[in-house]
This record gives sequence, structure tokens and C-alpha cells, in this order.
Amino acid sequence: YEFGVKVSLAVAHKSGLIVGARSFPGNPFDGHTLSAQLEQTSSLMQDLGVKPKVAVVDLGYRGVDADITPVELIHRGKSKSLNAQQRRWLKRRQAIEPTIGHTKHDHRMDKCWLKGSEGDA
Repeated sequence: YEFGVKVSLAVAHKSGLIVGARSFPGNPFDGHTLSAQLEQTSSLMQDLGVKPKVAVVDLGYRGVDADITPVELIHRGKSKSLNAQQRRWLKRRQAIEPTIGHTKHDHRMDKCWLKGSEGDA
């Protein structure tokens, strides 16, 4: 969340390819943005015949399991009920941070100088 807009990125877990990006105006709760992001990601990938099955997220997304029913939610708060493979997936969650940094700086998405909500979007 920076400059008045929260941005959500969906990244493929093996390749690190960005498969979805969506902006949310204001400062919405993380859990309220996940279902919209998964909906966008599945619609963008429908030509490939692939749908998201697992979402590895941080602790801000606790309690939204019912909203994203076909997708399995994995976060650090469930660590006691996860198997060994799912625990390894939790370590991959930090791989999004360099992707966010490169997106901001290499592709000129760091700051827009336009005023108001148009500039934020």
C-alpha cells in the first residue's frame, strides 16, 4: 500500500511470472482483495485451461477461506496443520518481494505525479 492505492500481484510459484495484477483504491483490508484478485487471475488464464488451486499468502489474509472455496489458502498461521511440501511453499512467499521491487523501479511503476484518484490508479 503506497500512494493511496493497494496493489495485488499474483505470481506463478515456479517461474515467478506475474499472472495477475490489480489495483484497489483506498486502503481495503487484505482479505477483502483476495477473491477479486483470484477472479482476475483465473479469467486471464482461462485460455490456458489453468485455474489457481493454491494461494500462499501472508497473515493479513487469515479468515477468508470461505470466500475462496475452491482455492486452498496457505499462510504461516496454519503451520501446524501443513504438510512438508506446503511448508516449503511458505518459504516461496518471500520471492514476491523482489518482483514487487523490480516492477516498481524497472517498469516505471514507482510514483505517478498526477493529482487525486486518477494519479493513484
